[in-house]
Amino acid sequence: MKIFLKLLSPSLRSQILFHLYSSIIKKIKIFEQCSSIELRYIVNFMKTVIFLPGDEIIRQGDKGSKIYFISRGKVQVFIGPDDTIDVDDE
Repeated sequence: MKIFLKLLSPSLRSQILFHLYSSIIKKIKIFEQCSSIELRYIVNFMKTVIFLPGDEIIRQGDKGSKIYFISRGKVQVFIGPDDTIDVDDE
């Protein structure tokens, strides 16, 4: 899909990305006050990443350079050796 999007005009690419990702970011409280223009800017930097059960997404102490939104499924957050939090797409 990345190659396909690069072939499109910036305007059409922005419209497609907005269609794909706007429903995800509109659910997030910090983006509630964003204008349509601001949301379109944000979605231009989003991409789909798929993780399988058991995949490690990030480890505590790692440098944070990304933010992940769960659009479908759930993740388990390990806080310590015995503590976990389940996070799903609701």
